[in-house]
Amino acid sequence: MDRRPRRATRAPATGPGEHILAQQDGKDRLLDAVRRLSKALALAIPSEEALRIRDDVAFFQAVRAVLAKRLLSSSERPLTETDRGVT
Repeated sequence: MDRRPRRATRAPATGPGEHILAQQDGKDRLLDAVRRLSKALALAIPSEEALRIRDDVAFFQAVRAVLAKRLLSSSERPLTETDRGVT
């Protein structure tokens, strides 16, 4: 098992997000890739290799979250039941 301390993962507010938005279909490609990567990691988490890359996956998840939050605030659309999560 990987005993390294977990690094704090913070995505910069500009750099990666700006780069992704500058790409053709960048936002959609990122959202799809992070969704697939997150699912794959969840399935493989007991393995040593999955544990080694979990911080990298967390970085991409953080970039996705920053990008989604920024796009949400710019469009100012109301939250739907799906956005809030069904409780």
